[in-house]
Amino acid sequence: NILADPLRLSLCVVSEFFNYLVSNTDATEDQLNEMLKQDPEAYLMLVQNNYAGMVESSATEKVKIKLDNKVSADQARAIVTSLLAKREFKQVTTYKIPGKDPFIREQIVDTTPLKGELTIMLDIIKKWNGFDLETYMKSLGK
Repeated sequence: NILADPLRLSLCVVSEFFNYLVSNTDATEDQLNEMLKQDPEAYLMLVQNNYAGMVESSATEKVKIKLDNKVSADQARAIVTSLLAKREFKQVTTYKIPGKDPFIREQIVDTTPLKGELTIMLDIIKKWNGFDLETYMKSLGK
């Protein structure tokens, strides 16, 4: 994401799955605990199906590149350009489930559906110096 105050490229992580699932799905705590014990893969599928909502409600910014100088802007531009050019990235997740050993899952995430958003992010990064969100939003509405 591109976030403001200060303007930056932000990479966020969601870590609190259990409470989100209890509050935002039909699953009860007991059902989730049973799922964790009996079928962790089903639990992970439930997490994956609800991930977008988790990001909106409980994401933690882990990496940020402030867009306040040319070197940082070039770094951010390289990341977003790579996501557009390769049309995918590898997501590596370490799951820590109570009562189980931590385990790692990798998946390739297709960025094709994000092309529009990534293109706008790249444009903002290119215009970092003196960037004004209000003016930029007006220019998109032309």
